Amino acid sequence: IHIFVIFRMYAFVMNSAPLISSFGFSPADTGIMVSLNIFMLMLTPLETIVGFGMTLLTRMNEYQADEFAVRQQRGDELASGLRKLCVENLGDLNPDPWYAWFHHTHPALVERLQAIRANESVFCKKIK
Repeated sequence: IHIFVIFRMYAFVMNSAPLISSFGFSPADTGIMVSLNIFMLMLTPLETIVGFGMTLLTRMNEYQADEFAVRQQRGDELASGLRKLCVENLGDLNPDPWYAWFHHTHPALVERLQAIRANESVFCKKIK
């Protein structure tokens, strides 16, 4: 769906004489490169917003997957595996929160371990 929307938007920009003339070009003299440049100028802010939304969804899915592992009583194994991955991949244990919030698709190791422990305490209370 995402790629279809991008192609549809490009078709709109390419065939929009008022939009092209608003950038100072004559619609009769424009070629593909002019409309492509205008399209890229319009697409960049939109893709930033869409990318941020996709990052938030991915992070939410990571927390849900961690919660599922805890419900399956695999929280300790998950925590151990995450620590090993972080060591092997030289991961940042505690990145800048604002940068990570916007750019990282996976939560930081410290955040994930805290969430796993919190889910384990909630899950253990439900079992008792």
